[in-house]
Amino acid sequence: FSGAYTLGNLGTIGVQAQVLDYGEILETRADQLFRDPTTGVFNLGFTGNTISPSAMVFGLAYSRMLTTQFAFGVTAKYAYEDLIAESAGTYMFDGGILFKTGLRSLDVGMTLRNFGPEVTYINDGYPLPQLFVIGFSGLLLGSENDAFLMPTEEHKVMFAYDLSQTRDHSQQQHLGLEYSYRNLISLRSGYKVNFDEESWTAGFGINVNRFKLDYSYNDFGEFLGNVQRFTFNFELQ
Repeated sequence: FSGAYTLGNLGTIGVQAQVLDYGEILETRADQLFRDPTTGVFNLGFTGNTISPSAMVFGLAYSRMLTTQFAFGVTAKYAYEDLIAESAGTYMFDGGILFKTGLRSLDVGMTLRNFGPEVTYINDGYPLPQLFVIGFSGLLLGSENDAFLMPTEEHKVMFAYDLSQTRDHSQQQHLGLEYSYRNLISLRSGYKVNFDEESWTAGFGINVNRFKLDYSYNDFGEFLGNVQRFTFNFELQ
């Protein structure tokens, strides 16, 4: 869940809440590994019990346009994870800036996510999944002052590129295109570079009055197959 409220010239505040339920998992223990001497059946460590790990994140955000070309945003979050045998929680922070270059519709942005202290499980400390992203976007087709290729009022084609660096992976890239007609219907396609499993993405969006519906398809490769997402958005006045 997420929501935002604009405070006029003072900026915008937002809240978010994410809850992850892993479902029930069969419990296994190393001391339960044995082979039945009578039947010869080997027990893989199952105890007969089930466990239900969970995780959650709550956050409060603030953003503001400092000038007509420069904006910033910050988020403070608290994350908690329950792994049954151990649990831990910590605070973390996100920060980002957006710069409208003034060169047609070219925008440049940077974000740093999940900045915070190590999380300790038992006696060992583990760093947070810190992520740094820099990217840019612009309109190939659009209004006369925004389009890089051809001006048009009814059709828009946006391009986007991101370069991201995670703590536990080499640099990854995202490329995307979005076509929209009169801001009512959008078609999207993208490709992810240097991901272990993910590659092509596609989707569409419908925007009617204050209601938005978005759908995305993501190829997650051999193990997860395709992942599909639906997003509903309603703008209050």
